[in-house]
Amino acid sequence: MKIVYDFNGVPIEANDGCTLTPKHTKHIPKVEFKGSTRSSYTLIMVNPDGPAVKVKDGGMNGTSPGKKSRMSVFSSPNRHFAHWVVVNIPENDISAGHNLLPYIPACPLSKVGPQIYFFLLV
Repeated sequence: MKIVYDFNGVPIEANDGCTLTPKHTKHIPKVEFKGSTRSSYTLIMVNPDGPAVKVKDGGMNGTSPGKKSRMSVFSSPNRHFAHWVVVNIPENDISAGHNLLPYIPACPLSKVGPQIYFFLLV
């Protein structure tokens, strides 16, 4: 899987172990992978280091204002937080999938240091 963010027209590839700042992850990344023509996939972006916070569904792109708040599901103090979930992705076309949870860019609280973000494809 290849994940590329667009930062002011400059492509930035998110490789294993790289460090990106929130300004680099503001926009939905381009995700490329080789998929089967007979399968559909699910993409999940998750932060296992996230503190217990609530955000409005629709994320920072404002696609669904006023919807229910989204909160991570594991015990305090740190919780897995889903930043993006796309389901029913045909072959390898993310844009043709269904956004179950709209994209929320990396948004760590101040003074928490670097956090880990995983992209899982199943």
